[in-house]
Amino acid sequence: MGIPLRLKTVKYIIKEGIANTWRNKLMCIASVAIVAAALVIFGIFVLIGSNIGFLGKQVESSQKIQAFMDADIEQNKIDELRSRIESLGLTSSIDFESKEKALENLKKREMFKGHEKLLEGYDSENNPLRPSFILTLNKAEDGDRLVKQLEGMPEIQKVNYFKEVLDQVVRIMHITRVVSLVVLVLLSITSVFIIANTIKLTVFARRKEIGIMKYIGATDWFIRLPFIIESMVIGAVASIIALFTISKGYEAVIGYISRRDASSEMGIPGLVGFNDVSTQLLIIYLVIGIGISCIGSVLSIRKYLRV
Repeated sequence: MGIPLRLKTVKYIIKEGIANTWRNKLMCIASVAIVAAALVIFGIFVLIGSNIGFLGKQVESSQKIQAFMDADIEQNKIDELRSRIESLGLTSSIDFESKEKALENLKKREMFKGHEKLLEGYDSENNPLRPSFILTLNKAEDGDRLVKQLEGMPEIQKVNYFKEVLDQVVRIMHITRVVSLVVLVLLSITSVFIIANTIKLTVFARRKEIGIMKYIGATDWFIRLPFIIESMVIGAVASIIALFTISKGYEAVIGYISRRDASSEMGIPGLVGFNDVSTQLLIIYLVIGIGISCIGSVLSIRKYLRV
């Protein structure tokens, strides 16, 4: 590199890089704003992708099979049937729903609100419903296999398994994930372009200063490093602003959904907690905000060093 980077030189480069941000504060503020905006948009798509993956897992894990038994089945037969189903090793949980519980749950359904008279007369003595097992699968792909086993058991009269509906939901989730990934890639390219061109504006404004330093014998890296420090400061500040902005915005969204969920009897799917993705976002922001800013700085200053 020509001039050894002694401690004094390192201090000078860091001091000069930080001082440059103050001397060109209007340009730096504009750069920080543009980079932070790009990172916020990028973060939104990261959160969308994370939530789609999370919801997809929720849908797969919530695939339940309901197996209805004879209306007058005895308790010992129920216990024996439970043991046989457990021995298959295909379920993570088996919940028993009695006829009485099934009727109680039916009366609570949204569809019967305002139409309670339709269920009048049905009680423990006159209950047309059947007891059932509600089975949660270990793996979504085990559904067909379990249904086949259940249908071969004489105590089971009917099996409800909404495979087509759930497969459709999972397919939509998969398509949405792919689309989000494509948008994410396009947005990352756009972010790189915006950041690189923002750094170019800063370098262009000080091209004469660079030329003078070059003529008096300063090495290329001695000239580059203050600009790299400056770009790192811009990237770091933009990353912090973007992370703060998106965390507050995301918390507001979660708060709004929680209030809606509390006022509605229909459950709204939960979202990924921000703490679960904050580390991932911070790493992405630092890589893009600082890394790409440095690359943009090196590339942008190159042509002004050819004197």
